[in-house]
Amino acid sequence: MIDHAAILVQKLASMFPNSEERDRIRDELNKYGQEPYEGAISRVQLAILKVAGTSFEKIREWTDIAKRDFRDVLAAAEYPEELITPTWKLPQSECKAIREKDAEQYLRWIEEKYEG
Repeated sequence: MIDHAAILVQKLASMFPNSEERDRIRDELNKYGQEPYEGAISRVQLAILKVAGTSFEKIREWTDIAKRDFRDVLAAAEYPEELITPTWKLPQSECKAIREKDAEQYLRWIEEKYEG
């Protein structure tokens, strides 16, 4: 099981070594999770970082998207190939291969250090 909260802390430190900038990014990310219906907070915030990178404006945009429907952010971060592929037209074996590829790319991103 993935500890999204711990990984989020590590990714923030890696992607934003400047503590003031990191605090600014954390404040923006924390706009998601304020409402009772906004669940999986650390997972969604981590997904925002993955799709937005280090751009504050993109983090703001993806946070707004997450507040409307967090599934859009999770799909973009965790299932990028499946999101753009008409899997309903493909054989089950190809769908499985796409999902496995998506899972591998997500785990690779989680494990890698950000190199600016």
